[in-house]
Amino acid sequence: MNRLEKDLKLLLDSLADRCIDETMRSVMEAMKQSMDDEEIPPAETVRSFIQHPGQPTELTAFQQALAMDNLLEQAEVNFRTLCDLLRYHYWKQAGAVSSVEEFIELFR
Repeated sequence: MNRLEKDLKLLLDSLADRCIDETMRSVMEAMKQSMDDEEIPPAETVRSFIQHPGQPTELTAFQQALAMDNLLEQAEVNFRTLCDLLRYHYWKQAGAVSSVEEFIELFR
């Protein structure tokens, strides 16, 4: 692996770690808003459940549902954003729009 490939791998690994951390912050924040302090599970238990949802867990059914619901909500937002970026790319490539503002106006 050459230097550029190593740097790219390091960058992608770093981005993946940041995404995981952001997801965990969001899931834990949702739990804090929906539960009493004594009901909030340890973040590591939640992380383990999210990474391996089919494995046995110490989370209650409500905690599992809340964690998975928030995770899926984020996935929906991320997927929609990715679709919009691709849509914008192809509209711009086709010459139908020249800016993000023009693109947004198409859907108003």
